[in-house]
Amino acid sequence: MSTELNDIDTASLLLESDWFDQYFFGYFLSSDADTFKKFVRKKRFRISDENLSPRVLNHWIKEGIFHDDRQDNKGWMALSLTDAILITIIKKLRSFGMSLSKIKKMRECLDRYNEMDKESRCLLLDFYLAFGQVSLEPVQLIVLENGHSIIVRQQILNEMLQMGVLTDYIALDLNAILAKGANDRPNMTKYVATEKEELIRTELEKEIQNSLQKDGLQNINIKIKDKDYTVTSEMLIKDKVSANALMNLCAVAKMEVTKNKTKKFYKVKEIKHLKKNG
Repeated sequence: MSTELNDIDTASLLLESDWFDQYFFGYFLSSDADTFKKFVRKKRFRISDENLSPRVLNHWIKEGIFHDDRQDNKGWMALSLTDAILITIIKKLRSFGMSLSKIKKMRECLDRYNEMDKESRCLLLDFYLAFGQVSLEPVQLIVLENGHSIIVRQQILNEMLQMGVLTDYIALDLNAILAKGANDRPNMTKYVATEKEELIRTELEKEIQNSLQKDGLQNINIKIKDKDYTVTSEMLIKDKVSANALMNLCAVAKMEVTKNKTKKFYKVKEIKHLKKNG
């Protein structure tokens, strides 16, 4: 493996591991995530919906870039949301001139966690598509020239660019693909809210928007319990004086000290509670 790949994987692990462990292992694979699992895995599309011929899809299956879960590879093939997004990703990479062998490498990178959940054909993509349904933060699929791939949040991509570990790559915004729908079809998810629910949503969105403007923002976590929202904003501050000043501005907050080689960083977690009933 080249130094560049080692740098990319190491940087991703260094910058993203805490967040990934918390959300992927601690949440998505739990029973609480059944709703999201069903959303991304429900078989609701046909090949014709993706403007893709059976001949091309069968060739992709033969080359190992798309998995066929039909018994004996026979019968009508139904596609999940994850399948549809995968097809869109493959078509986009092909439009950039990427070979099937390199796209297969991309697919192998996305399949690295599949053994953890036999019901998924691409668990990593399942997770990020589910995350995209509840997050305002862009999520990027990064594909290098040789097909090696990672999925990271936009903030982590920006930090990796600052570190100089990414040069030539293709970035596909998964949230944008999800919002637009595969092959530019409208998003299949429709949300209908009452006037009261719309007011609650607006207040929650305002709080999220305010959090997005904060310096050093690393993560926003929203928990729903009974009639309450708990919004936790995590900010990474480089010096103790600024961290203490931020703590004094928050009604409820916690501070943790983290180390990166010889430097100390201060993670401030601001916690706010919002009532669903206003």
